[in-house]
Amino acid sequence: MRVRPLYIPFPVRRPSGLEVRALGDPCADLGSFLGALASMKTASAVAFQYLAADLRALNAPVDLADLAERAQYDELRHARIIARLAHRYGGSPPGIATAPWSLRSPFEIALENAVEGCVRDAHGARVALWQARAAVDRDLREAFTTITVDQARHADLAWTFAEYIEPFLEASRRSIVEDARAAAVERLRAEATIPLAHELMVVAGMPPPYAALALLSELSEHVFVPRAA
Repeated sequence: MRVRPLYIPFPVRRPSGLEVRALGDPCADLGSFLGALASMKTASAVAFQYLAADLRALNAPVDLADLAERAQYDELRHARIIARLAHRYGGSPPGIATAPWSLRSPFEIALENAVEGCVRDAHGARVALWQARAAVDRDLREAFTTITVDQARHADLAWTFAEYIEPFLEASRRSIVEDARAAAVERLRAEATIPLAHELMVVAGMPPPYAALALLSELSEHVFVPRAA
């Protein structure tokens, strides 16, 4: 099976070692986009499963691990909803591969959380909100309304965990985490300029590049500013 990293214009939390079966361009048509998103939602469920396992192994507060497990089931529900919609538009979820879980250090977990949670989950919640308001397809509006609420809660979990774990890190490693968070925002800025098929913006309500950049600029002022330890 040929696999490669996959870019889709909807940011979700990704587990380390994620690879996706190489298919067509998920930005080219609605079926491909929804199929890819369904697979990425499944991958996000794996990321939360691993995060919950890490938190329990590290004796982190029980409520954080419980929230990570809840997020895992949220993402599995999202994947099922989006997969059904993908089939309606002629798409199907590509296969994914993930690395097996192994216990990570607090620094490794904090670094992944900064990028995948504090940045990608937070921006994903705003993208989903835009889609919930803009999508022409009623079922897609309803799906992204659900995703908006859940993904905002996942972003809150990421920041709550960051505020818990980052003060335990050495100053040099906290700096690395903050730099990674800032770099992740810049990567999303670059990705926001990738052209999207017209039906992604109309039928699925994806924000066009100018709107995606505006959402990132707004969030940069309020969400992506590193929080004091």
